[in-house]
Amino acid sequence: MTDRKQHSPKQQQAETSFRTFSRQADAPRPDEKIIPTAIVERQGRIYTLQDREGLQHRIDESLITDNGLHIDARSGALLVPESLVRAWFEPVRRERQRQEEQRLWDLFAESVPLFWRHGERILTDPQLFAARTPMRITMAYGSMKDSGPYPLGVVVRAWSEYEENYTRVCPKCGGQMLIHSFSGSPLSGRSSHSATCTACGNQQRHVDEGSFGRLAAPITHIASQYRDLPQDNTMSLEQAIEKIHSGDINQANK
Repeated sequence: MTDRKQHSPKQQQAETSFRTFSRQADAPRPDEKIIPTAIVERQGRIYTLQDREGLQHRIDESLITDNGLHIDARSGALLVPESLVRAWFEPVRRERQRQEEQRLWDLFAESVPLFWRHGERILTDPQLFAARTPMRITMAYGSMKDSGPYPLGVVVRAWSEYEENYTRVCPKCGGQMLIHSFSGSPLSGRSSHSATCTACGNQQRHVDEGSFGRLAAPITHIASQYRDLPQDNTMSLEQAIEKIHSGDINQANK
């Protein structure tokens, strides 16, 4: 008698094919480096592995046996060839990176009213001016010079000096919306943008309107003036927001 779930012949064939493909696709080389990979949890046949960066990945026990892997008796770590570590953890790393990029975009979008209110301070404070933002030009084909990511000061200059290019009317309150993201094609001239209202905080995303050149030309021109801006030890977006807020608090306490 067994506690294993019974599978149909087709399911067993599919599982065997998947395991065989995984084994062949990521077959370790004889001279390959072996990396001890921590087992942080085991539930039945499912193992949760953790790499040196703290990334976690779950595998079925079949992948251990099919790849001839062993658990180090001393440390309890699974001894995994480097190619398998890459195959298992690289998708996890990419997904974490995607989530972090999305988090920064969301933070940047919701902070547009704050940056607009403190535009003069951002332009005169070297640390705030050079603070990193996720804003960059995304193009359908190819790339272009000075396409970002842009320092905060470059973004604020573009908003201030080219309002007619980067502002829209808020459909919710009638206030001023500032474009904080756009993409498009230099060939067709079509573009899509996202904007946040400086008055009510309303956000519009991926609006298909406007000219790509009209959006790209001003900010790339401004950015070209700051190519030599130091990249080391620049403020993160979170640090810039915190500094602006702390200035508000200090001003209120005077």
